[in-house]
Amino acid sequence: MTPDDVVAVRGLHMASVERLSGTHYTAGEIAAYLRSMAADGYADELLANNLTLAETPHDRLAGTAGWCLLEDAPETVRIRKVFVAPDLAGQGLGRLLVREVERQALRGGFRHAFVRANANAVAFYEALGYHPVGHGVMPVAEGVGLAVSYMRKALAE
Repeated sequence: MTPDDVVAVRGLHMASVERLSGTHYTAGEIAAYLRSMAADGYADELLANNLTLAETPHDRLAGTAGWCLLEDAPETVRIRKVFVAPDLAGQGLGRLLVREVERQALRGGFRHAFVRANANAVAFYEALGYHPVGHGVMPVAEGVGLAVSYMRKALAE
């Protein structure tokens, strides 16, 4: 991912949240999440997460997934920014993206992956072998937080 990709990636993330989170979060929570994605700092966050981008055969951005170091656990990476275009959800693209960033992490010498899963993604990560290790709240904007599950997985060679 390059700085030139930020606008398209942010747009995909926002569309995904708007269309795929409604049954798990309130309209106010989703609006706050979208405001956090529109903030200037979100672009820096995107660029710091080793994002892999997937495109359709017609060069349309279809999904993203990335990873970053988990500072308090040296053999663990944090899986981040897994989003798929709403019209492509449920077709296996998210699974392919997560598996790809897991392979990247494994090649980098990391043995475990951690994810802070939004409520609408817990079953997705469980199907990929992640196990819940706790629950919490992800702060988004203006004092609003989203319920999340913390999940881990051992990366296999």
